[in-house]
Amino acid sequence: MLVEIYGARFTNKGAEMMLLSIVEKVREWYPSAKFVLNCSNIDEYNEASKKGFHKRLSFKKSIINISDLSILIPSFLTKKNKIVKNKNIDVVFDASGFAYGDQWTYKMAKSFLIQVKRWRKNNTKVILMPQAFGPFNNVKNEKYTKALIEASNLTFVRDKESLKHVEKLNLSTNVKLSPDFTILLKNKKVDKYDYLSGKICLIPNFKVISTSKVDKTLTEKKYIDLFNNAIDFFQAQNKDVFLLNHEGEKDLQLAKKIIGSKKIEIVSESDPLLLKGIIASSSCVLGSRFHGLVSSLSQGILSFAVGWSHKYEMLFKDFGFSKGILNLEMDKIELFNHLNIRYSEEYKSVISEININSKLLKLKVEEMWDEIYKEINSKN
Repeated sequence: MLVEIYGARFTNKGAEMMLLSIVEKVREWYPSAKFVLNCSNIDEYNEASKKGFHKRLSFKKSIINISDLSILIPSFLTKKNKIVKNKNIDVVFDASGFAYGDQWTYKMAKSFLIQVKRWRKNNTKVILMPQAFGPFNNVKNEKYTKALIEASNLTFVRDKESLKHVEKLNLSTNVKLSPDFTILLKNKKVDKYDYLSGKICLIPNFKVISTSKVDKTLTEKKYIDLFNNAIDFFQAQNKDVFLLNHEGEKDLQLAKKIIGSKKIEIVSESDPLLLKGIIASSSCVLGSRFHGLVSSLSQGILSFAVGWSHKYEMLFKDFGFSKGILNLEMDKIELFNHLNIRYSEEYKSVISEININSKLLKLKVEEMWDEIYKEINSKN
């Protein structure tokens, strides 16, 4: 079986977690399955090869959208280099996370729709994995996302707000509600990170600033101030703090701006399972990386979020801890009142609620996988 994972790569560790989750589950069902990544440039090709993936070669520029360059390559070379033909792919999982809505160009939905229609002609199953959608005030975003969902075999939305946005599309097909599926992914721990155990983990995200609809310089200042106020609060409780780089260079540079001259460590780790292990050992997390927060909440760690879309509010609502959502307009006193939950009588009941909801969400993800398995094996 050839299985393509679309929309997930390796730089964004949340995306890699989704990719690994799909690989892990599909291998349970089909141990000999081969996994494919779309490659449209040499860097993507080399990266996929290094990680052991098969490759589908494509080219997209302006109005040109070629989904299968293998037809131009001799078969002995495609076999040798693990290059697959589009028509031979059996199942496609779209693990984009959040790609269809007014925060993005309609071209993302349009481009993938073109490819999905080609796959469906070959009886390839296409599954849109749990992700955030909407809103759809842009007419073209609405048009192409609706067509994309209707062309797919199964579509899962990750939260109730996304479901509301999708239902407004007046679809002729059912859409399912299912939590983020990386919550089943097990962490990995190594001795070299033992010294971080029990510390406060802060996870920055440059997107909070880059997606801001107001003055980005002002947003950056407010963001850095909030993180520094949080550092001051935890250090006043005699707690050690570290910053965790959950993505790459842009998050690293933001982390450096946050700490300034403070003697606070920035931890960078490329393995997403080790990142999840580091988070699991923390005593509290304040962050802006969505999947970093999924990792913390699903492992019973008290967490606070500064987000950039509705998906953060919905995530914390799912875990029964809406008070964990912070915003950049908070003054010090308001921020400290939120963070003080970690050291208050409320802490035990909050963690209990988070853990109860974590178990329920994991059961829902298992139900989602059962439905996907049935769809893959159905003949329609």
